[in-house]
Amino acid sequence: MAPRTKETQETSSEITVQDTPPPTPHTPGHIHSHTEAKSSHCHPTVDNPSTERAPLPATTTRTSPRNTNEGINDDLIKKAKKASADLRNKGSLQQKAKDDIATIIDELIEKAKQQPTKATAETATQNNEPTITVSEKDFQATDKKLDLIINILTKEPPKRWAQIAAAQPTIKPAAKQHPNKERKDRPQFEITLSAFNAPETTQELISSTSHKDITTRLQKTIDKATLLEKPQLKGVTKLGRDMIRLQTETKEGAKAIKEADIAWSDAFPGMQVYKPKYGVVIHGVPTDAISFDRTDLTEIKDDLQSQNTSNEINITHITPLRKARKRHKPTAHQSIVLFTEEAEAADRCIEHGFLIEKQILKTEKYAPHLHITQCYKCHRYGHRAAKCRQKEQCGKCADEHSTTDCTSEKLKCINCKGNYEAWHIECPARSQEGARLTQLRMDTSPFFTK
Repeated sequence: MAPRTKETQETSSEITVQDTPPPTPHTPGHIHSHTEAKSSHCHPTVDNPSTERAPLPATTTRTSPRNTNEGINDDLIKKAKKASADLRNKGSLQQKAKDDIATIIDELIEKAKQQPTKATAETATQNNEPTITVSEKDFQATDKKLDLIINILTKEPPKRWAQIAAAQPTIKPAAKQHPNKERKDRPQFEITLSAFNAPETTQELISSTSHKDITTRLQKTIDKATLLEKPQLKGVTKLGRDMIRLQTETKEGAKAIKEADIAWSDAFPGMQVYKPKYGVVIHGVPTDAISFDRTDLTEIKDDLQSQNTSNEINITHITPLRKARKRHKPTAHQSIVLFTEEAEAADRCIEHGFLIEKQILKTEKYAPHLHITQCYKCHRYGHRAAKCRQKEQCGKCADEHSTTDCTSEKLKCINCKGNYEAWHIECPARSQEGARLTQLRMDTSPFFTK
């Protein structure tokens, strides 16, 4: 029988042997196993002109021995596994690109595992089995490819600006003090002086003198007083023509000034320390229990104080929350405002309520700046007509004349340009102002000292 040549093809972990045309015969009487490492195909050649062998089946299959623990093959597999793991963990490439390259590396690992060792190749030759051997050059070529991939993985690509910015540590700004806490602490640094009862010339002097000169005058007056330590003024604020607010460097300095007997008239004739008044609003007061028709309310104040001895309040002034309109029918109940010079006494009334004829009535902090205030001169919100510096505008037609003198039949709101009066309840500007004040009331303490 003529000699035959079989061509093997490797698929997964099996080797398939197929018939091919016979080549030129070699030296008779010997069997040679030749392997050419070209890609994944090898061509063993068998020559035996003198001995006739039984033909091999058209296709035979066998499992090739594996080697994963020794030699250069083992080193190659470890390096490939590490390159695959590094690739999947790398964050600078897109996920699809990483998966594609990692798949190629995994295939190289599998191919390396399928290569038989030298020992298994010799055993296969003795048993007349087709064998595959891989030269060291093939391993070196594969190893270089892996080194190239590892080099790409370990070499960081140039970063974009967004990546650099994201990598920079975030410096948290210093925690700011809550504005409510700042407002609450501010009075502890302040002293208010009043010129209500001072001569007109004093009020004119305050109005024409600069803040720097006022501070210098008041500091000299403080230095003359008998104080162990001389408190230093930080600055002053003019509150109109007849009031000045001083601010000290420390809380202790402000406290010392309040407790000392300082002759403020030396700086400005007729000036004295202003004693703030703390007001509380009492709701649901029977109209017939308190009448504001009389001019002298001393008897009413004394009576209310005697009914509320537990609150230890000294009432300095009493007034209705809203002025009664003569054309309206009197209501059964009303709200009144009591003023005292002691913040702690006002807080006790707010906390425990106020007694009138044995009835405990709801009491709250008097804070007119936390409720809607509309000017009836310019009809803007946030101030009263007595302090308005704007031009007078009509609340009905928005022209520049008094509302009482308006003859126009067309209504126009000065705030939102709607077809209604400036004080209409559906005005968006009024609703916005109400929402702002509601939030401000929620952020403000219901007490004066707590």
